[in-house]
Amino acid sequence: MVLLLVANMVFVPLHIAFFPGRASTRWIIFLAITEVLLISDIFLNFRTGVVEDLTRNVVIDRGEIAKRYLRGWFLVDVISSVPLDIVVWLIPVITGAQPDPDSAMARVVRLLSFVKLLKLSRLVRYGSRTEQILSIKVSQKKYVFISSFFCHV
Repeated sequence: MVLLLVANMVFVPLHIAFFPGRASTRWIIFLAITEVLLISDIFLNFRTGVVEDLTRNVVIDRGEIAKRYLRGWFLVDVISSVPLDIVVWLIPVITGAQPDPDSAMARVVRLLSFVKLLKLSRLVRYGSRTEQILSIKVSQKKYVFISSFFCHV
């Protein structure tokens, strides 16, 4: 999941900047796989135990898990998982209209595609889990983040 999020961090802005209005079959497949995995992650979050901060006990009560997730990351996850690119790609296919990459609607959709970068908030959640599992130090995470940021810019 982390690799998928990093790939989105790199490829979504590149595609928006350099290939506006042009969606290859590979790009559509990549987006579809991303959307399916992120939407399935939402459902998995409702069924994954939560560790209490104070007692470090794992909460496995589905009602409590759902309540915590709905109060926490649920809205961000849903907003970032809306498949805008796929919907925009399907509209000309269904209506038979010729897509115009320079239209105002296409520009708005390209800007809304940056909402996908909200998925990066998931890296924050996975970051602490990964740190615990792999014993990665904070300085190493900062280095990777700064390197990724400068490669992105």
